[in-house]
Amino acid sequence: MKKLLLALLFLTGCTGPGPVYRIGVDPELPESDFKKRDYILGYVQELLLKMSKRENIQFEVVQVGGMGLLDELKSEKLDAAISSISPHNFNESTYDFSEGFLKLGPVLVLNQKSPTRNLKDLDGKVVGLLMEDPSILIVENYPKVITRSYETLRDLFKALSERQIDALIVGRIDAISFMGKEMKIEGEPLNDRSLRFITNHEQNRRLMSSFDRVISRLTKESKLRSLQKKWSLD
Repeated sequence: MKKLLLALLFLTGCTGPGPVYRIGVDPELPESDFKKRDYILGYVQELLLKMSKRENIQFEVVQVGGMGLLDELKSEKLDAAISSISPHNFNESTYDFSEGFLKLGPVLVLNQKSPTRNLKDLDGKVVGLLMEDPSILIVENYPKVITRSYETLRDLFKALSERQIDALIVGRIDAISFMGKEMKIEGEPLNDRSLRFITNHEQNRRLMSSFDRVISRLTKESKLRSLQKKWSLD
């Protein structure tokens, strides 16, 4: 493990020494655009800094790659982790999850003037995806939709721009990165994949409660979305 930034030992707003919570973040966030990974890490850093100030909590943020992140959490070398792992039943017996604080799931991208509102409206039409994209499993629920695969995001978005396809499905962050002005995201993501704050099951309840409280306040104050816009994530 290595420290994300030395500056992320958050002491701001703390009145006493208190414990320093170790928060693990996977530096290889599963997004195709490396620049966006940096933006996501910046967003996470700033969000934790706000939590530190509002809740009078100290953090040390460390990078932990891949499955090592959950291994470190399970062995209690970390107090919490930030990951896009989903809170399915088999995970909820091991970990506690916050609500998602950055949506990452696949979205439906259309040309601005398209009347399409959902995948059902695309019966008999062509939807583009990246090769080996697991989102194909979502489209398979609509057997009348025709799919076409592309090797790169650039080729995928070019195909939509040139009307070679009627729509495309891609992760929300990639959509924000590659969409042209003539395109739009229609509706919400097609699954619940999001960044979440994770702790071991029924441990560090104070830490999880503090995170949930800060996210709730920032959402009510419309500051969470403003923070996402600041980091080009909305």
